[in-house]
Amino acid sequence: MQIKMADVEYFALERVSFSSLKYILSSPTKYLHQKQFPFRGNDATELGTAIHMWLQGEKDKIMFEPDLSQLKTKEGVIAKNPRMTTQGKELIEEFRASVPRDKVAATFETRTLLYRVEEEFKSNPDIQQLITKVKDIEGAYLTEIEGVPFKGKLDFEGKDFIMDLKSSGRDADPSSFGHTVRNSHYDLQAAIYLTMKAAALQCNVSDLDYYIVAVETFAPYDVYPYKLSQETRERGFQKLEKAIQRYKSCILNKSEGKHNRISDL
Repeated sequence: MQIKMADVEYFALERVSFSSLKYILSSPTKYLHQKQFPFRGNDATELGTAIHMWLQGEKDKIMFEPDLSQLKTKEGVIAKNPRMTTQGKELIEEFRASVPRDKVAATFETRTLLYRVEEEFKSNPDIQQLITKVKDIEGAYLTEIEGVPFKGKLDFEGKDFIMDLKSSGRDADPSSFGHTVRNSHYDLQAAIYLTMKAAALQCNVSDLDYYIVAVETFAPYDVYPYKLSQETRERGFQKLEKAIQRYKSCILNKSEGKHNRISDL
């Protein structure tokens, strides 16, 4: 089913998600490790979150660090790297401590990047054609897949499609992004989300399209819309089946398979 849910409530739910399940494709021990020591994010994920919120119309949830460009060194000259000065570190630490839990922090320079990304996003005719058909943003789904309780939040949804945003610090052109989809398991994510939406609509996954909009986070901030091919979707569903089997066998039943065995290369 699909419900509206605050991020705090959503993240507190003890359900399997794409962000956790992808680790089990590598090894069950990696899955268990990330459950015990969850990834807290870094500069790249912080920027990705800001881009998502900005393009989803939640600009008011982003708080920007103060402008440090005029900070001076002890010698009285403008600092080349003001964030690394004592005063700069203190100002940033004070600012970040003041950010409420329901908002995200971003660097002062990120504001300019977000405007540039938004300009590219809104000027792309194919993306805007999809946006006109969007019915829901950030809808949360709670679904059982083969008896395993899943959760997921979809970036953009139309009646018969899902559109996912991906920020990328590397080339996202067609010659490069296919490798990213495969290696980052975005195809697995598509399989999970398509299954969730199809269950909610009581339709077949073949009735739904899946799009990814890749946003480059470096100038000139190119934006690339993609529609997942049948081959990519099938690979994603194969990964999902494999991941669920491993989850049931190694995590739920704690049977053999926890350790990595000899594999052919």
